Amino acid sequence: MLNYPMGKGESNERFLNINELVFPHIYRVNASAGSGKTNALSDRFVELLLTKKINNNFLPNIIALTFMNKAVMEMKERILHKLKTLYFQDKSDEKNAEFISKISEEMNIAEGDLKKIVEPKIDTIISDYAHFQVKTIDSMISYLSKISARDMGIPPDFELNFDEKEPLEYALNSIVSEVEKNKDVFRKVMDYVNFDISVKGKYIWQPVKRIEEGLKNYIVLMHTNEIINRGVVSESRLDEMKDEIKSVVERIENLANEKGICLKRRSALDKYKRGRFEGIKIENADSIINKNDKEYVFLFEDHIERLNNLIRRYVETIAELDVARYVAFLEDVKENTDDFIRRKGVVSLGHLTNLLKNVLREGYVPEIFYKLGNTYYHYMIDEFQDTSRVQWEIVESLVENVVAENGSLFYVGDVKQAIYRYRGGDTSLFTEIY
Repeated sequence: MLNYPMGKGESNERFLNINELVFPHIYRVNASAGSGKTNALSDRFVELLLTKKINNNFLPNIIALTFMNKAVMEMKERILHKLKTLYFQDKSDEKNAEFISKISEEMNIAEGDLKKIVEPKIDTIISDYAHFQVKTIDSMISYLSKISARDMGIPPDFELNFDEKEPLEYALNSIVSEVEKNKDVFRKVMDYVNFDISVKGKYIWQPVKRIEEGLKNYIVLMHTNEIINRGVVSESRLDEMKDEIKSVVERIENLANEKGICLKRRSALDKYKRGRFEGIKIENADSIINKNDKEYVFLFEDHIERLNNLIRRYVETIAELDVARYVAFLEDVKENTDDFIRRKGVVSLGHLTNLLKNVLREGYVPEIFYKLGNTYYHYMIDEFQDTSRVQWEIVESLVENVVAENGSLFYVGDVKQAIYRYRGGDTSLFTEIY
């Protein structure tokens, strides 16, 4: 994803001496629970701040991102504790002594002289605490959006609402109230109902309520992750697939008759042959051939593989058409959500993140991104396994500039500890970003 020439590295325990790293670079620490991921990140912050061998490593040039306010406070406390340990040469426990020795070795300076280097850094943090940049990724996105509000078409004095439901419910209630008056909305509701009748073979007694529930789930997913759009698929394609499936079933039956092999009664093949496709699933030869004829399974393998390929495509097409029913309402949701923002000046975090992502995708880079590009040169991200693709897309636009300017990205995490999947956290990003 990041295509600049740079140094790269990974560690399952400790990371390299910072003075041995090539800049620009990306470095990740893949560490399990209890192995000190956050400690590694706070060590890195201190090392960046103290070393004299890299450029742009003043306090305002370094930023650490995490996911919870509690983690922000803990990380700041750890960084300050480490600086205090170096200043007072506190070797009261083994970890402190090891840390002092490590920093002394990396800085190539006697332990007793570390105080001279540390003291001005502590003074800077005290006098300029606002530039001690450890924050949540949500607050970072909120800050970027606040400065870029006009570029995103929202009031610059908007109020951030962490409740995703309120603006969405306003939009959905507005759509519901228009069903009887607005022919376009009524047509979309009827298309939704007819899909369930013709494709799923069932009637929805409360279609508007079902549409509301489905839209809520779809929009939350859209705000936190990437929705794959494969284009519009027509329902007529489903009929073609059904005919293809019936054709393969017929070939299997003909082969069984030729070889004198008994197929199981009331198997899935019988259901597909009669045009019943609800609950369709992947089949295997054992599920359709009687146990007395198992030795002939190999004769049917090619046909079964062909059948399963068709079934996969059929199920995928059903899913795409199902999603398309909700996509049809998105423009109505957007119009009513925008109306909510104009009336109340309130924006949810998910909607805000999506708006900022869309602005960047359109190729327009808000001015604040250029300003931060001349401020931050070293990014650190804690618990990276919980980052969503939308969040990363926004942060990546800043990191790209950093690695082009001899900066660095350092991130830590453990995919086994992911807890934000419900918010779109994508563990595959951990190894994918370079």
